[in-house]
Amino acid sequence: MTNTIVTTDPLQLDAKEIFGQLPSSRVGEADQRYMNEVLEAGFGNFESANMLERFESAFADKFGVGYGISMNSGSGTLLSCLLAAGVGPGDEVICPVYGMPAAAFATVHAGAVPVLADCDPDSYNIDPADVERRITPLTRAIVVICHFGLPVEFDAIMRLAKQHDLVVIEDNAQCFLSQYKGKMVGTIGHAASFSFQGSKHMTSGGDGGIVITDDEAYGTRIRKAAIHGFRTLTAKPGSTLIPRDERQDWSYQRYDSLGYNFRMSAPQAAAGHGPA
Repeated sequence: MTNTIVTTDPLQLDAKEIFGQLPSSRVGEADQRYMNEVLEAGFGNFESANMLERFESAFADKFGVGYGISMNSGSGTLLSCLLAAGVGPGDEVICPVYGMPAAAFATVHAGAVPVLADCDPDSYNIDPADVERRITPLTRAIVVICHFGLPVEFDAIMRLAKQHDLVVIEDNAQCFLSQYKGKMVGTIGHAASFSFQGSKHMTSGGDGGIVITDDEAYGTRIRKAAIHGFRTLTAKPGSTLIPRDERQDWSYQRYDSLGYNFRMSAPQAAAGHGPA
């Protein structure tokens, strides 16, 4: 989150005025301060300046959820959510026909089949009626993309998910801080993915991502899917490394699941942390 210099109520400004008050480089004083903390702490087999924990905590707190799990990209977040939901070969995942292919690609990487559902011509968001038509006994999850800051029809989507025991993953790369019937978008599905690629509402130095969830067990599985499947990782903020003395203990049983290396770096977290 870059530091801003807005001095009036942003709700009273149009888009050009709002962006006109942001630093042209999208880098403010807070970004530079946090980055200096990381540089002064240095780099090694430890979490520099405790920055990942601080960033994950701040982002989760912004949405009023328990857990934020930072990653190196919005694609890594989606794949980790699917793997943590148990999606694999023989399964189907319903994705919107319109949007970046990341959701469909992540589904393929998980070994499952993306099933494309049509979109509403007015909002460009996934059409719940078409989602219902495409649910089969093989369906395991629904990925919904909230386009242009517009929430999907969550009531209908969550009703279908409950009826068919499906996991709902929100892809909110284009939808930061919007609300749906008084609820913050990102807190309605079972987990929500945000991208920090440079064109998004906020960035963590050009790329990055985060998952938020209130489900600790699901969050722990997401964390493990993103960091090598280490057995003792948790969803708690900053649970990104196994302490050296613990992992080098001859009796430590390292892994209990498969996982990738999608960990966010400390400089990315510093750029994303922004204002205190």
